[in-house]
Amino acid sequence: MAAIVAVSALAVLAVVVVWVGVTRTGDDVDATLADAVDAGDVELARSLLAGGADPDAPRVHALTPLMRAAIRDDAAMVRVLLGAGADLAATDNDGQSAWHVAAQTDSAVALAALIEAGADPGSRSRNGMNTFEHAAAWGSVEVIAQVAGLGVDIDARSEVITQGHGHPRDVGSTALGIAARAGQVAAIELLLGLGAAVDEPSTTGHSPLMLAVFSDQSPEVVSALLAGGADPLLAAGSDQRTALDWAGELEREELVPLLEAASDSQAND
Repeated sequence: MAAIVAVSALAVLAVVVVWVGVTRTGDDVDATLADAVDAGDVELARSLLAGGADPDAPRVHALTPLMRAAIRDDAAMVRVLLGAGADLAATDNDGQSAWHVAAQTDSAVALAALIEAGADPGSRSRNGMNTFEHAAAWGSVEVIAQVAGLGVDIDARSEVITQGHGHPRDVGSTALGIAARAGQVAAIELLLGLGAAVDEPSTTGHSPLMLAVFSDQSPEVVSALLAGGADPLLAAGSDQRTALDWAGELEREELVPLLEAASDSQAND
């Protein structure tokens, strides 16, 4: 069952990769595998692994060395770790595998190495999103294009659940809906360019445009969806309210003129 997450939980991972000083004196190496990964030192990693270092340790902020190498988009390090037996399927505290975090950081080169090794970009993390959907949430345009090229269903519904907080609870957004809810304009434009259905609803029936209004996104986000043909008069829910209705209900005064203009244009077509 997918975890229930708030909108803000799309920003759950904030990783800062810090250079860790590595000192060597002759053959004496005072370093860990984490140091080697952070420094991008493949030679040191090989030496540590040959000396018996655990390829899955140490974890730093719950991330394995493989996950950290993926975040750095370091395909060479990814291959070294996997060659030494690193657990491809290991997950962090949020149930995210190395390919999920690679998607979040737009690490397309590392992701390709992970997929070559057997990673399943269609598998979902604990919050109900697959690699493609994680990339949409984080605006990772290279990964979106990469995974779309693998034949992923661009309009598939995720399993993510979003609490309402003043607006309807939503279940099962598409990748476009996820990008809209996260305010990722470049991802929205790319997904539309790749053929995503602009009004494809979530399982609950909310369009990406509604999700952008619900999540307090900017006029730029709403404009990107309207430019892609989003219907401001599409209704959902038991009360059949539209994106325009919700903009008024939520006092999104900066969005109302945009939505009204789009509604008028639609009515005149």
